[in-house]
Amino acid sequence: MEQIDQKNITMHSAVEYVYGLFREFGAVPATPYSFYRLAQSKQSILHYPGGAREAYHEKGDEYSLFWPGCDNNDESPPHDFVRVAARFNATIVPLSAIGAADSGLFLGSGSSDDFTNAINTFRCIFPQLSSSIQNLHDSPLTAKGGREKNNPRPPPLVFPKLTPSRHYFLFGPPYQTDQLDHNDRKECSLVYQEIESRVQHGIENLLLLSKKDPYRDFLKRFLYETLTAKKAPTFCVNEF
Repeated sequence: MEQIDQKNITMHSAVEYVYGLFREFGAVPATPYSFYRLAQSKQSILHYPGGAREAYHEKGDEYSLFWPGCDNNDESPPHDFVRVAARFNATIVPLSAIGAADSGLFLGSGSSDDFTNAINTFRCIFPQLSSSIQNLHDSPLTAKGGREKNNPRPPPLVFPKLTPSRHYFLFGPPYQTDQLDHNDRKECSLVYQEIESRVQHGIENLLLLSKKDPYRDFLKRFLYETLTAKKAPTFCVNEF
């Protein structure tokens, strides 16, 4: 096996490769222009209003929403995705999901002392990769494309667990926007808050009901599906 430095494989190139895979499956830079053009062409859009604050959450903030408030003075208010949806009569479907945060070993957020301590430990074990991870922290790739120096929300240090958690997804009641005036900012702001409430409610229900799932544990689920060749059952959606 060739050495890592001989192959010139770095953490940056690995991340850029993953970004390339995302693009192959239709991912686009997270910009207002991209969102508008996709909605205009009647494309299905998976939108994360919480952005990097949710994706790069702190330890203890798992499954918490951090959607921007509607009272800011940004050029692109957070409820603009509702206005764009109303502009093209799109249907908004709230999506709640849990499981990803339980499938990784969280070693520390990028903005905490935990990250520095973890890097020092990692440097002793994998000296070839430690500098690449540090560079990724200092100048991370962004969802908007390119790199951002001094990013206030650098990525945390997370490693996948050997036994991933079961993932649960809940699609909430769809919200039709054909009767919503996209020029009515106040009404669009109210709809934005309602959708956020629906997503949060769905997450809370999933967290509660997943505890009743007899096959939530990976080993039980693996044994059941291996012996029966069937998908392990879970709780009934009628319980919501």
